Amino acid sequence: MPETYVSERYGVKLSEEGIRLAGDVISEEEWNDPVIGMPDLPASGMRQMSKAMSSIKAAGLEEDRQATAYRGMVLAQTTEERVLESVESQKGISRLILSKQSDQERIAVAEAIGEMAGRITSATVSYVGKANYREAEQYIRDFRAWTCSSGGTILIEISAVNGRFTLDFTQPCADPLFVNAFLKELDENGITYDLQDVMKLEVPDVELPWRE
Repeated sequence: MPETYVSERYGVKLSEEGIRLAGDVISEEEWNDPVIGMPDLPASGMRQMSKAMSSIKAAGLEEDRQATAYRGMVLAQTTEERVLESVESQKGISRLILSKQSDQERIAVAEAIGEMAGRITSATVSYVGKANYREAEQYIRDFRAWTCSSGGTILIEISAVNGRFTLDFTQPCADPLFVNAFLKELDENGITYDLQDVMKLEVPDVELPWRE
């Protein structure tokens, strides 16, 4: 945990107030996902969004006009109603997974959902928010978020700490075409950045007892 590292690295004692430690008892209310309990959310419109994206691709537009159309789609997906629709969709997925009785069944459902998402999703942008590191934040340069993308598509994870945004751009191929296009967009819009490193993502080799 960051507080332990900072204490040992810099020889300072940081407050542990509000910080979870090994052995702490976490209440069911705090442990449960608050999204599942959100009431009166609008029905998901993801199918309509997917059809609209397919229509743009099928229209045979020039690349610059396609880019403009897709930017409009991104803007449409960030409206309050669309965000709430996504929350409702996530509620349904969470309930479906939790309804299964074993880890094997839950993983099978998650894999099926990931495969389906890969057929309708081209890229995902995820902002995990600003972590609360309290006194330790002044010692932290960046926060990296390496997660698995839906269906092996492009994934951009954005996190914030100590006044800096960190973007982790994950793609299912080694060709830098997509990430270079992304960096070009940043340059053309006057957004400065530091390209820290490029690496092959190593996925932990977790052995599941029911698989050979």
